[in-house]
Amino acid sequence: RVYAHKRITSLFWPDGDQIFSGGYEGNEGFCCKWWTIDRSSGVPTFKLRALLTAETEIIRSLVISPILPNKIIAGDAKGSVFFYDVSFIRDTDEEQPDIPSIAPTFSFLRLHGKERVSSLFVTVDKEIMSVGRDGRLCTFHWDEKCELASTGKIRKGVDNAERLLAISSDGEEQLYVVGFYGGKLVVEGLDIGAQFLSIECGGLHRPHDFVFLQSPDGTITDPSYYLCTFLQRKFIHIHQSSLLLQENLHDSSALPPVQKTLLPTLHGLQVNTVSFLDSNLILTGSEDTTMKLLSISDTADAFKVHQILRGQASSIRCTTVSQDPGEDSSRALLFSGGGEFCLVAWHLSTTQRKCVLVKKYIKRKNADCRVMCVSAFALRRAENSEFSLRIVLIGLSNASIEILGYH
Repeated sequence: RVYAHKRITSLFWPDGDQIFSGGYEGNEGFCCKWWTIDRSSGVPTFKLRALLTAETEIIRSLVISPILPNKIIAGDAKGSVFFYDVSFIRDTDEEQPDIPSIAPTFSFLRLHGKERVSSLFVTVDKEIMSVGRDGRLCTFHWDEKCELASTGKIRKGVDNAERLLAISSDGEEQLYVVGFYGGKLVVEGLDIGAQFLSIECGGLHRPHDFVFLQSPDGTITDPSYYLCTFLQRKFIHIHQSSLLLQENLHDSSALPPVQKTLLPTLHGLQVNTVSFLDSNLILTGSEDTTMKLLSISDTADAFKVHQILRGQASSIRCTTVSQDPGEDSSRALLFSGGGEFCLVAWHLSTTQRKCVLVKKYIKRKNADCRVMCVSAFALRRAENSEFSLRIVLIGLSNASIEILGYH
């Protein structure tokens, strides 16, 4: 047992004797501590080896690999990827009087659009890959310099990428990404661009895991045999099979026809708010921390998602629109509130079917408090003022009301 951080946010155990803990540490801010397990005395004990600074956000993913010795790659909660050169750190059994603090050698900020970097992977060809909850895949090359080789969406069938995995077979490495699409957990093959698995689970923001392993009875040596588990409605679900078997079933002509759904799952979790912004523009907010702008066709048999709004710290609980009488009626301010005491202001254009995030208000010390309802109105604009003052009222889960001014 050892004191690690004022607040621990993540743990990584990439190697038997190396553990990394991410968290918040006073003067260092957000950081990641590198521990080794000392077994020399017979009783395992922790020894702090170094401290990796994480700039302004929580470390959410980390990878080390013998393919890239003396290198650590980490990703944070706001889409940034950091590369650390740790070649100057020496193995020693002696206590260090001063723990070295390591800053990133290379940084790629907001590469995943301010969404969490959920997984990192190093291929046998020394290619570094990152995926995030924005559904993007980025690749890097790190020799003397670190360069971004490519970036782009994985496929239309993946909204949120959660993990990169590989299967080695016949000397070749096949890469897969595990993620979510609507209310389904999906597995996509990166090398062939095909979906191998789709399981109804309720969507993102739930405990889950996916691993490749041998079959329980040992009779199947298929390297694509997997075990998937997730939590839904207070039950633990377990799904195990072979990706190759799933692929064969998918290609079978004996499968029943797919039922057409006019309104598929818009969000990974429950929808908390729905409101009309004009005669056919709709705004939805969900537990999955996103809002969506969509419109319904005249025949009401199809819809179009114009924009996915990301920026809320936690679940969306409420929204309101404030129109300035002195401005164009197609432009307004949208306020959204939710978990972790987070209120976000957006510029809304109903003609362009678009919102732009302009301000985020968070009280970190009251992160366990939720914004449950919000209302806003504009005061009359002064003659010499270019902007109007909005009075914003928010109702909180701690049974209090706050009044804010937004200019």
